[in-house]
Amino acid sequence: MLPLSFKALFLPRSFSRFAVVGVINTGMGIGLYPVMNWLTQSTIDHNVLLVISYVICTISAFMLHRFFTFKSSGAYHKEAVKYIILSLVTFAVNYVVLNVALHYFNVSVNLVQIIISTVLSAALMLANYFGLTYLVFKKVQDLE
Repeated sequence: MLPLSFKALFLPRSFSRFAVVGVINTGMGIGLYPVMNWLTQSTIDHNVLLVISYVICTISAFMLHRFFTFKSSGAYHKEAVKYIILSLVTFAVNYVVLNVALHYFNVSVNLVQIIISTVLSAALMLANYFGLTYLVFKKVQDLE
């Protein structure tokens, strides 16, 4: 068993719920982008599809994190603005890596989406968790 202080610092219950939301959201993101690309028969620019899928996933994730992960009762609009800012930073990283891979390594869009999801997910997950915990939903009540 881990000491209580270690658990409280590094393994709060909110992290487990965060991981569940992350799995749901990652599945949506991985699924939405290639499905939209297939449905549009690649007639819509990959960047437009990336933005659309990212917006859908961002709205879904905000609602799930607010009500399920952090059970927040803070000011909705303030949290939404902070969440959007954090999401835009994450999006910028995703956008840059996608375009570098597409234009400099000449690989397929679907392969890039899989690579981005795999390579960046650990770093972005940790950054998002700490950003959500300490910047967006400051009143986390579940730190046990």
